[in-house]
Amino acid sequence: MAAINDQRDLAVAEWRRSRLALQSASVLTQSGLHADAISRAYYAILHAAKAGLQTRGISADRHHAANHQFNQHLIHAGHIEREWLDVFRIALRMRIAADYNVTLAFTRAEAEHHRRQAQAFCDRINRYLLDEGFAAAELADALP
Repeated sequence: MAAINDQRDLAVAEWRRSRLALQSASVLTQSGLHADAISRAYYAILHAAKAGLQTRGISADRHHAANHQFNQHLIHAGHIEREWLDVFRIALRMRIAADYNVTLAFTRAEAEHHRRQAQAFCDRINRYLLDEGFAAAELADALP
């Protein structure tokens, strides 16, 4: 497996991973695997946020670090609106609950809500990436 070092390539790779996670969230929701769908919806958000961070030369390896860096370098810097930080934080809490609290049962409506939130987050990051000079075709090529 070849390593990717260029920031632009890393951003596209994160974007690709985000799109795959979003697709997985849809499939899992439709299959009735609601906790797993909620988890994948979070990962769609995480990788989209990391794609955005790559445009600033920022890498984050841990979940909370990505959240903090997203807040510092994209929200506080005025590139992304504050509401998206709240979506990110809620998704992280829900992912932890879905992955680790075996006593919780999630409904299809909950899974679908979180998938829609992830879709909206990804749509916002897509607009940001376009504003940062990524070509629509370049981002579309990242679709599975």
